[in-house]
Amino acid sequence: MKEAYKVTIACICIISLVFTAVIIIYFPRTQEIPVMTAMTKTEKAIALSKNWTNDSTLVAVQSTGKLVDGKSEGWRYSFISPSTARNNSMVLEYDQQTITIYANGKITTSYWNHSILNAHIINWTIDSNRAYKIYSNDPLVKEKIIKKSMRPEYFTLRMEYGYSANNAIWDIHFGGGIFDPLLGTVIMDAKVGTIISVTANR
Repeated sequence: MKEAYKVTIACICIISLVFTAVIIIYFPRTQEIPVMTAMTKTEKAIALSKNWTNDSTLVAVQSTGKLVDGKSEGWRYSFISPSTARNNSMVLEYDQQTITIYANGKITTSYWNHSILNAHIINWTIDSNRAYKIYSNDPLVKEKIIKKSMRPEYFTLRMEYGYSANNAIWDIHFGGGIFDPLLGTVIMDAKVGTIISVTANR
């Protein structure tokens, strides 16, 4: 009786080991999605844009995909060609190229012929992960955004003369989840790191 019991236990152990091995082989652990800062591939994006036109000018940078502490799965780098400026109903439009570079090495390109972005990004020294650290430690942001469980939805780098005439700004949008609308924004000077504006819609 005891021998039969031992054989049964041994069989169960062997089956369990085989089952575990099968799971490990055929169902590997989900790999972490790689992320990177906005500046990581900026120079590469600029170099690629020159294949489009020699006068390509960087006018915006925006995160796409997963965000972790100011690092994103990918970044969209938008360029215009100033020489293509044309007047359309009293509004200047430009040809635009957007190069999206992902942390996993994937690169995509898209084009738009009616861009109204025209301000060349200048005086950008605060990378996206540093911007995250700055706003995370800001008392007003903690009170109006972080304590209300709002999460950053995306980071956008651009020029906005209403906020800063000489420096690029970080425009960071926050939401409360996939079904929530825009709930808050943080505007930061992208050269010196000063928080310019904090707004919350709840």
